[in-house]
Amino acid sequence: MERSRIAAALVVALVVCGMATAVAQLSPVAQPSPATSFRDCYIPCFILCIVIPPHSAFGCSLDCLRSCIIPQAHHAAAAAAAAAATRPETRLHFCKLGCASSLCANISTRQNPSGEKVESCVGSCSGLCTSN
Repeated sequence: MERSRIAAALVVALVVCGMATAVAQLSPVAQPSPATSFRDCYIPCFILCIVIPPHSAFGCSLDCLRSCIIPQAHHAAAAAAAAAATRPETRLHFCKLGCASSLCANISTRQNPSGEKVESCVGSCSGLCTSN
C-alpha cells in the first residue's frame, strides 16, 4: 500500500515537471511573434496559465492581455519603455491595455477562454483609443 502511494506521488511529480517544462518552452507569454493574431496569442496563453495552480481566470486574463497587447520590446527594459512613452504607438498600446483590463478581463472563464469575444472587445478598445 505504501509503495503504491510513493509510486503515485512520483508519477504526479514527473507529470508536473514535464508540464512545467512544456509551458516554459511553449508559452506565448514569453514572446508572441509579430505576425500572431491577438486570438492566436491569447487563447494558448490563457490555457497554459489556467492549468498551473493557483492562477485565477481573471489573473490569467490580465497577464495574457498584457502579453498579447503590448509588444515584448516594451517589457525588455523599463528605461526604454519610459523613453518610448511619448511615441503614439506606445500610448496606443497602454490605452488598449487599460481599456481591455477594465472591459475585457472578465470575459474568459476557467472552462472557456472565449478568445473570439475577448478579441472583439480588445478591438473595440483599439477603436476607442485611436479616436481620442
